[in-house]
Amino acid sequence: VDYARAYMELQMMTNAASEGARMAIISSDPSVTDASVENLVISFFNNPPPPTLDVVVDPPLAGTSSGDVVSVRVSQDFDPIFLGFFKWFDSDLGFIPSTLSYAASGRRM
Repeated sequence: VDYARAYMELQMMTNAASEGARMAIISSDPSVTDASVENLVISFFNNPPPPTLDVVVDPPLAGTSSGDVVSVRVSQDFDPIFLGFFKWFDSDLGFIPSTLSYAASGRRM
């Protein structure tokens, strides 16, 4: 069950990062800022978003121009529900993820 939850959350982060990168690279509108890309990414998650959700737009859109590569990285801590009490067994094996992350990038038009 926890691995299914982790996979589902990774899929949500994948879609959110891809759409955030798409918004950042397609729009030449100056009103599209890092904050608007972050808000779009956050909108993919339940309201309120996970407290450990981290969205990074790199480089900041204010300093980019046409042809620049823009990356949107999304990460969050994963807290297993059912396997949480086995976490101390897993410190060396790494079967239970503690952090999930995904990055999407594209070239700005």
